[in-house]
Amino acid sequence: MRFRSRFERATHRAKGLSIILLIAAASILPTSRANAEFDGDVRVWNEFMWRQFRTEDWASYFWGEMRWVDDGSYLGTWVAQQKFYHQINEDWKLGFGGAWIDVEKNGGPGNRLARWELELNRRWDFSDGTGLGLRNRLETRWWKNSGDRTEFVSRHRLTLSHPANWFGTMDRIDCSNEIFIDYNGEGFNENRFRPINVRFRLNEEDKYNAFLQIRSRRLGVDRDWQHAYVIGFGIRFN
Repeated sequence: MRFRSRFERATHRAKGLSIILLIAAASILPTSRANAEFDGDVRVWNEFMWRQFRTEDWASYFWGEMRWVDDGSYLGTWVAQQKFYHQINEDWKLGFGGAWIDVEKNGGPGNRLARWELELNRRWDFSDGTGLGLRNRLETRWWKNSGDRTEFVSRHRLTLSHPANWFGTMDRIDCSNEIFIDYNGEGFNENRFRPINVRFRLNEEDKYNAFLQIRSRRLGVDRDWQHAYVIGFGIRFN
């Protein structure tokens, strides 16, 4: 009964928020575009997670993102992702799923990306509530509007989290760094550093968060590192 009631509450909340997000995206997408400039751009990311079910060994969730570029003035990317996780033991977790991504690039025609994902993740929990998590993800990326090309990318993210209730409904603070390795010849070509991610409680189960991120990529003929600065907000229905 507890599982059913939690599932029903999450379903109602997710349906309402999903409708709002879809209406907003539909009204914006026809005019969205992305600036050719990456270096120094300030971006705004909106994240949404809905955990659909959870048992002792299995869990699944839907993840959505809207990424605003050109100093937050245009919707450059949206992401829809479905994931499944299996808890192998108390330390290791296996994840698999896929994502569909729409990218508006340089003001031209949009690019579509289908992505298959496989993860093997490790977590360490310490006595004071601090946690250290390592996410290892292998992605197969198929770009629809770029000659139907296929890419193989691995992502490795290390996250340090600590309980924090310094004010209000604050629950936890995180710091993380993620590297991207492209196996089609580019090698280490992206880094995402989040110096701070603060999470707050909406209620006993659901949370929202705010974070700062520096997204660095190798771009251009010279493959110089360029940087974008991200302000992010998210909501998680558990």
